[in-house]
Amino acid sequence: DNSFRYDTWHFTGGARGDIGDTGWYYDISYSRGINDYKLLSSDGLRNETLLALQGLGGKDCNPVTGIPGVGPCHFYNIFGSGFLADPNAKVPVFDVDGNPIIDPATGEQVLAPVRNSREILDFINGEIVIDGRSDITVVDAVVSGDLFDLPAGPVGLALGFQYRDERLAWDLDDNTNKGNFLFVSVGVQDFDQSRDVAAFFGELNLPLFENFNVQAAVRYEDYGGKTGDTVDPKVSVLYQPTPWLALRGSYGTSFRAPSLFQAFGNQTTLNSVLDPRTGQRSFFAIRTIGDPALKPETSRAWNAGVTLTPIDGLNIDIDHWRFFFRNVILQESPDDIAFKAFTTNPEFIGTKV
Repeated sequence: DNSFRYDTWHFTGGARGDIGDTGWYYDISYSRGINDYKLLSSDGLRNETLLALQGLGGKDCNPVTGIPGVGPCHFYNIFGSGFLADPNAKVPVFDVDGNPIIDPATGEQVLAPVRNSREILDFINGEIVIDGRSDITVVDAVVSGDLFDLPAGPVGLALGFQYRDERLAWDLDDNTNKGNFLFVSVGVQDFDQSRDVAAFFGELNLPLFENFNVQAAVRYEDYGGKTGDTVDPKVSVLYQPTPWLALRGSYGTSFRAPSLFQAFGNQTTLNSVLDPRTGQRSFFAIRTIGDPALKPETSRAWNAGVTLTPIDGLNIDIDHWRFFFRNVILQESPDDIAFKAFTTNPEFIGTKV
């Protein structure tokens, strides 16, 4: 069984107005968003299942001093009869060497129930619990106004500052931390990470001619740590030689820092992995670990377009975009990792997954 619960809170407030009689304006805002979530799922417990298969299952069974199938120690039957057999059916049990297991209290061979009890099923099954919280606070401050007039109109300027505080935390149950689940068996660790980001930006609007307008913008962001900082400009132009034709173009760079989860998080999922030697697929628990040394993604983009208005009420837009990316952040494929390991590492060549 799986269950999910999400609780989200969001608060936004701000103020805007004139800066005296200067013709300039201010716009200040504050926002806070919190997302609490709890994920519950069930899975078999590795250590408890191994004990129960040996007749040492049960919450009150001492695996060191207990006798298989005697008193508080119970067997787990992995076959269908463990769920379908008559509740009163019992079978004699033997140790790994084929010798009968004797109950010292009676001197007789132990008889174990064929059908699994509710107690033993509860003992070998556990609950995966993920308590998570994502939290972001954003403060924006912008001032804008006109610098001076050109023949085609006023030159507008906007200057701004942004502060962001981001936090991501995961708290998982002990069995998940220890990797004690049968199917998702690779341990996932708790984490609680945060970062502060400061940004400054400016935008300029230049109406150089009645039919020719230029806009320029630049943004500086500082993430600190290994992510570092960046300066990203953008320039766009609009030229409208006739009422029915407009030409436009833009060029800019951008920057995307790795998310907190990509940098510090970890998770385990059950994936199908291809054995590069046999060509067969098998399911494995795959653990994905964040990398604090991840470099940010960067990109360059340009756009050229035209708008045609042959008749009133009809606009035809034609645009072309081109993007160039570097250091794209992607999750590695388990198939690719297995292929590289088994074809380039002499220790693994010729072995099976």
